[in-house]
Amino acid sequence: MWVMRGMIAVRRNLVLVLLLVQPSAYASTGGSALQSITTSSSCGSYRADEPIDITLHFDRPLTLRGGYLLLDLNIGRRKASVRIAPFVQARTATGIYTVHKGDTANALRVTKVSRTSGVLVDRFGNEVVLLIPQLHNLEGCGGIRIDTTPPRILSPEKYPEKIP
Repeated sequence: MWVMRGMIAVRRNLVLVLLLVQPSAYASTGGSALQSITTSSSCGSYRADEPIDITLHFDRPLTLRGGYLLLDLNIGRRKASVRIAPFVQARTATGIYTVHKGDTANALRVTKVSRTSGVLVDRFGNEVVLLIPQLHNLEGCGGIRIDTTPPRILSPEKYPEKIP
C-alpha cells in the first residue's frame, strides 16, 4: 500500500502539483507477520484432557474480523485444530488445545495457520499473511510431549530382566 501526500499551488494560469509518494509504514514485505508461537504451559508430557495454551506473536498489531484462526497441530492421525477468536489491534492471540485420547507427538508443533473466513489486517487495512516460523514454534522449553498411550504390563515370565 502506498501513501500519497500532495500540495497544489495555483498562481495565475499555472498549476503546480507536488506529490510525495512513499510506501506505508507496514506495507507488505512479502514476509509473514507471525514472529513466533509459544506456550506458557509447563514443559514435559501431557495426557488426555490436559489443556495447553498456544500463543501467536505478531510483528505489529493485527485485527481479525468475521472469522477464526485455525492452528493445525502434529498430533498423529486425528486432525486437531486450535481455534482463536476474533481480536482487534492485538500483538498476540491465544487459543487452548485440550489433549484427546489417542493424540501423540514427541514435540508438539503448529503445522498450519489458516482462517475460517473473514479478514486479517494490520492497522492500515493491509491484508496479512501468517506463515509458520521455522524457529520459535513451541520449542522454548525443549518440547511438549503428547502421550495418551496407556501403560503396558509386562509379563514376568516373558521379560524377567525388566521386572525388579
